[in-house]
Amino acid sequence: MATTRTLFDQELAELKSGVVRMGSMVEQAI
Repeated sequence: MATTRTLFDQELAELKSGVVRMGSMVEQAI
């Protein structure tokens, strides 16, 4: 169960960083 939790946390972190990166790219484009 712990491994699943860690995997989920990693996926969540990657998703967050991806959203942040996209947001900063949008800000630069504007």
